[in-house]
Amino acid sequence: MFFPRAVLIAAAACGVAAQTPERPTRILALGDSITMGCGSSSALPPQWSGSCGNGVPGGGGYRAPLYHMLKDTGFVFPDTKNASFTFVGPYLAGPDDIPLNQTAHQGAKGWTINMIAGGVAAAVLLEPDFILLHAGTNDIGKGRTPPQMLADLTSLLRAVAKGAPNATTIVATIINFNYTEFNPPYIGEFNAALPALVANLSAAGQRVRLADVNRRSGWCQDPGAGFAMCLGVHPSLIGYYGMAMAWAEVLAPILPCPPKTAKCGYAAAPRNDRAWLAAA
Repeated sequence: MFFPRAVLIAAAACGVAAQTPERPTRILALGDSITMGCGSSSALPPQWSGSCGNGVPGGGGYRAPLYHMLKDTGFVFPDTKNASFTFVGPYLAGPDDIPLNQTAHQGAKGWTINMIAGGVAAAVLLEPDFILLHAGTNDIGKGRTPPQMLADLTSLLRAVAKGAPNATTIVATIINFNYTEFNPPYIGEFNAALPALVANLSAAGQRVRLADVNRRSGWCQDPGAGFAMCLGVHPSLIGYYGMAMAWAEVLAPILPCPPKTAKCGYAAAPRNDRAWLAAA
């Protein structure tokens, strides 16, 4: 599977570059079918964003391009010479150009925020250092309101903080989708409330940050793009790439660089610069 590299450039030194990890830094992708990577298999026609229920293996979703982004910009994974980072999780799904152990995740079809919270006890046993959380899409599909979702999310994040107090959870704004019966207006209301929620938890001492994934990947209803970032609930391949860009923007400044590496980093094209899409 090909992912355009033109948008990636070596950038500023990592915020914690002087640290040498005693073990590989563990990244846990936590969420629902979008975390699982539904619709990202190269075996699928590009106009179709299904695949969760038809036996076609997933292509890793945003996790595949994120792996390449971090690896190509100085963050080296355990399958190469300097062991620094590894994805963890109970499930494996990803393309053949990524080592099987680096396709690990904890995402499943249909999971709501509360269902994801039910897996926190198992997740913290993996001792993650960073948790990438995209949650809420299925709640909207089940009629949960933004206030209910925010209350559920707060409980989930507090459970993570209790079980893994040293882990940093990066909460994503959820991406737009085209199913009107899923009440898309709720997406904007939920996303608009996330900065305050994250800020309040952070002020209380919890390790939590926000990634504006919807800004990078939520172009579903943008006719000027000339393609669909997401054709239903799940992103297209380009949509998943946009998600990876959003995660990388937040992860890169706070991930420790590999041992004996002075600089590593990442910078992405501006949100409204779509020239890189032609290479996809």
